[in-house]
Amino acid sequence: MDFKSLIYLVLILVIEVITLVMFKFKNNMIFSILLYSLIGYFLRDIINDKGLTIGHAFYDFSSVIIISLVGIFYFKEKVSKRQILGLLLGVVSVYLLDKPHSH
Repeated sequence: MDFKSLIYLVLILVIEVITLVMFKFKNNMIFSILLYSLIGYFLRDIINDKGLTIGHAFYDFSSVIIISLVGIFYFKEKVSKRQILGLLLGVVSVYLLDKPHSH
C-alpha cells in the first residue's frame, strides 16, 4: 500500500471510530452521519490504488479489527475465544491482502 493510501486508511479508521462511538452514546447523530460520509471520499483513493476487491476488503477487515479493539478495551465488551480467533484471522487476512502477489 502506498503512503497516501495508508494515510487515507488511518483517516478512515479514525473517522469511523469517532462516529461509531458517537452512535453508541447517541450524541450528535447528524454530525456523525456527515462525518461518516467522508469515508467514501477517502475510500475511493484506496480502491483506486488497490482495486475494488482488495481495497474494500482491506478497509473492511482493518475497520473490524480497530472497532473491535475499541469495543473490547474502551467499552469493556466481552468476547469469546472463538471471536478472538476470528479477529486474529482478520489480522492475518489484512497482512495477506497487503502482500504483493507472486507467482
